[in-house]
Amino acid sequence: MMRCLTAVALAFISGAVALAYEVLWNRVCGNILGDTIFNSTVVLVVFFVALSAGAILFRIWKTVTTRPWLAFGALQFGIGIMSLPSYFVSGMTWFPGYGMPCGFIKGCIDTAMIALIVGPPAFCMGGTLLPLIEATKDRFGRSFAAVLYGVNTVGGLLGIYAVTFHLIYIVGIHESIGGLVRITMTLAAVASACQFFFRRFAAVPAAGLPAAAVPLQGTALLHLWAGLSGALILGFEIIFLHASALVNDNSSWSFGIMLMLVIGLLGAAALLAAFLRSLTDIAIRYGLGLIIVLLVMFPFMFYCQTAGLSDFFQVQDSITAYVVGSIWTGLRTAGPFLFAAGFLFPLILMRAGGNARLVGSLFAVNACGALAGALVAGMVLIPLLGVWKASVTLGVIGLSVWIFAYRERFARPADRLFSLFAAAVVGAVGLAAVQQIPLMSVSRSYGQLAVASGVEGVVGVQSTPQKTIVFRFNNHFVLSAGANALFNQLMSHIPLLMHPRPARVGYIGLATGFTASGSVLHNAVGSIDIAEISPLIIRMCREYCAPIVGNFDRDPRVSIYPADGVNYFATTDRIYDVIISDLFFPWQQGAARLYTSEHFRNIYSRLSDGGIFCLWIPIYQFSMESVEMVGRTFNDVFDAAVCIVVQYYPAQHIAAFIGRKRGAPGPVFDKGVWDRRKREEHDRIRPALQTMDGLYRIFVVDIMRGGAEEGELNTLDMPLLEQMSVQIYAKLGRRVLRVKERPENNNNGRTFRSFLEER
Repeated sequence: MMRCLTAVALAFISGAVALAYEVLWNRVCGNILGDTIFNSTVVLVVFFVALSAGAILFRIWKTVTTRPWLAFGALQFGIGIMSLPSYFVSGMTWFPGYGMPCGFIKGCIDTAMIALIVGPPAFCMGGTLLPLIEATKDRFGRSFAAVLYGVNTVGGLLGIYAVTFHLIYIVGIHESIGGLVRITMTLAAVASACQFFFRRFAAVPAAGLPAAAVPLQGTALLHLWAGLSGALILGFEIIFLHASALVNDNSSWSFGIMLMLVIGLLGAAALLAAFLRSLTDIAIRYGLGLIIVLLVMFPFMFYCQTAGLSDFFQVQDSITAYVVGSIWTGLRTAGPFLFAAGFLFPLILMRAGGNARLVGSLFAVNACGALAGALVAGMVLIPLLGVWKASVTLGVIGLSVWIFAYRERFARPADRLFSLFAAAVVGAVGLAAVQQIPLMSVSRSYGQLAVASGVEGVVGVQSTPQKTIVFRFNNHFVLSAGANALFNQLMSHIPLLMHPRPARVGYIGLATGFTASGSVLHNAVGSIDIAEISPLIIRMCREYCAPIVGNFDRDPRVSIYPADGVNYFATTDRIYDVIISDLFFPWQQGAARLYTSEHFRNIYSRLSDGGIFCLWIPIYQFSMESVEMVGRTFNDVFDAAVCIVVQYYPAQHIAAFIGRKRGAPGPVFDKGVWDRRKREEHDRIRPALQTMDGLYRIFVVDIMRGGAEEGELNTLDMPLLEQMSVQIYAKLGRRVLRVKERPENNNNGRTFRSFLEER
């Protein structure tokens, strides 16, 4: 009993550490290489390929069967040593590429770097469960393999929770990886010591079924079920994440919460599977059919359970309520499939018995199937068909494989062809039915102009009763509206009018393109480079939004790059006179990186002498504490900085932190330069100037004074703004900012704190 309890403890801790590593690796690679879909996909591919290779190779390692505890310790030691590269590179702010940070060469560099960081330790992780299963098989037979697998999976839930919500905000990403390395080395030492304390007992077959069980219809079919199980589960996970983004804002914690839900349900099902060992064959045969049916039915269940995609989760007043509420949304929609699917692979492991080589190959095939399912669903089915049709299509693919491989029921070719025809009919009916489920909800007063689905989400263009358009991402996040074109252009005019000769201009973010379109109106501007992370956003902007503002994207001065803005300005060799960062909500996944010290320093290095960086901030998404932290971080990098507050909507105000690189005398906001530039560009930007002088109220205030100079900075390693912003977004007792209702007429020189108030 003692060695089984020890194996359970080691499986739990190693599962927690493994998933914690995986979350941190994804963050590290995103920070230094760019938080793009391409890099996230490469991390996933490398992780699963390495897991599969490890399971294949370590299954034939004799030490696994002769000295299993020592083998587990050696693998943990290997994980710790091979995780050191990620520990050292986590202190980097970017990894050098060649020329512009996009294209084939950059992709090759990113892939090689990710393979170096993720591949070796994940390779060792692929074999960690094999020695634990071997060490306990004599006592408990094949059923204990499912227990260890379930405990390992549930441990992963703890690792995800600890990293996502706590560790990176307490000690930072760098020290979190260091702590995991130390835990891994401790596991290696404990497991190695167990080899000397535990003695091998004589083989005692488990009750009910022998340790060496007869495979279900042969090992080939058993491998097919294992691969199909991985493909359906990981493919569905990708589909579920896309679907949940349609009803929950994609905050920095959303992915972690949804992943915890998936891991928790799979782990609970795996633990319960140990009690079905007498029904293993029946459960495998018909359980696979059940999860395929649930996969096909998922779009209908999701649409009904979310009241037609309009049942947005309303967060409460605590972190627990926020997490629990998000998980409850997932349980109502994806819970049935995930729980049912969680039984399948553990049952397959039980059928494999205590055969270490067979178990290892099943783990490898399951990992390969998971990789294939994730890639097919995320990179092929969702972009081509949309999330609902992708779910039905994935289910029909699984149904076809299940029917084709069910030999004893469909032995004759005619029977098999008829069954495949029946599956095709089911797929056709399902796709026709799911056609009625929209990808985006539309109110009665709005009209749908276009909807497009991509690997990054769903983009919709809708018309309003005022004959303008609304640009929406993932059903409910409004990027901008056509009525705000002049206001968005103002976000370009203000920093461009502050620079005496803004010849070279760079932008972080395109969105609707309204902001960037303001720069083409300036005669002084010679080149405009825009970094936009989403290719789908670029395509929809060019097709529907650019015509509203004169097709600015066709101007020969404009170049649009599908690249992460943080990584773009860290790796490009171009120098700019003005760099403008569009409005980004810091609670959104990855957006807090745009407010970090490392990013500001990279921007500083890309500015010409006297160059200006303008960081637009939606202060109605900030608290006084968070905006002052961004101010400290900004002021720590730039020699001179001011804040310009633009009062637009009564309850929603925006601000710009504007800093300048050394090389020009005088203040950042020079009234003489401002007036001269307004006269130079007056004819082309006259509508915006009239709007600026009328409807909008612009005030120049000190960026930092009045007791806010001291405090913590926001960094890539410790993204404190991310934590604060999600709490603000979730309405967790945090008040947001607005301009005071009756500011004094002369506001120049006032402190930022005295100019704003919390509400």
